[in-house]
Amino acid sequence: MRGWMLLCVLAGCTPRSLAMGPAPDAADGGAPQGLVVDVASLNIEEGQDGTIGVWLAVPPAGPLTVSIQNSNPSSLPTSASSLVFTPDNYAIAQRITVHAIVDDDVFAHIAEITFGAPGLSSLHVAVTSSNVTQIDTIGWSQPFATYSGVRASAVTCYQLHVEQSATLQSFGLYAPVAPHPGEYAMALYTSDADKPGTLVGAMAAASLIDGTNLGPVADTALPAGDMWLCLHVAQVTVLGHDLLAKTNVLSCVRDNDIGPSETLWPSLFGSASCGPSTGLWNLWISARHQ
Repeated sequence: MRGWMLLCVLAGCTPRSLAMGPAPDAADGGAPQGLVVDVASLNIEEGQDGTIGVWLAVPPAGPLTVSIQNSNPSSLPTSASSLVFTPDNYAIAQRITVHAIVDDDVFAHIAEITFGAPGLSSLHVAVTSSNVTQIDTIGWSQPFATYSGVRASAVTCYQLHVEQSATLQSFGLYAPVAPHPGEYAMALYTSDADKPGTLVGAMAAASLIDGTNLGPVADTALPAGDMWLCLHVAQVTVLGHDLLAKTNVLSCVRDNDIGPSETLWPSLFGSASCGPSTGLWNLWISARHQ
């Protein structure tokens, strides 16, 4: 090797002919070709866009197609799957847009955007979406230390306040020892002169389990303001109940029990006996908002 280098020097070899690295580009007389991007990473808030600029280091010999691969197109889709560069536009940044999809979960999403071309090293840009979805628990979800029984077939409601418009996601209750079999159902009504008014949303009747019970509900628009959270149980059910709670929460009991042949949750709640609550049941709703 040393002998070959000595012969090369004696023969007048240039330094370029000894260079190591990417293959030279013919149009530039031997300068190494490569991809260039203007960012190494992006963080995009859900619902917003981010851009990545791409160009070439030197003019190509002819049209050069740069492929774009996306590891997570469902959450962070890109505006293009390839770019074409020519000797005329090689140094002009071509921009692709990455959009962060708004979803209903509370997790950030990531994607790796890969730019590649034949014979060139690929470049990778890491993209992360900043989650803007929040889940609020409204009501009394922390298990109380004391318990009490709820009468079968009665409908008991508590007034609660929704701070901002959201989407109703689920109902919840805490039953330390549930009856087996046991069944419950919950609904949300508007407030009409400090009594339950018009039905907003309801869950289908479900079997009770020991501990936390969550009843899903189809996506329902939830306006801001006072609401009434109502419970019906088919059997006597023991729930977490703070008998000593001193609150200004209002409670109502429907004047008539719901019989087997009646609609479980009528569109209008009907007459009820209401007043300040002397305790709190472990009842709540979950709602999501952006």
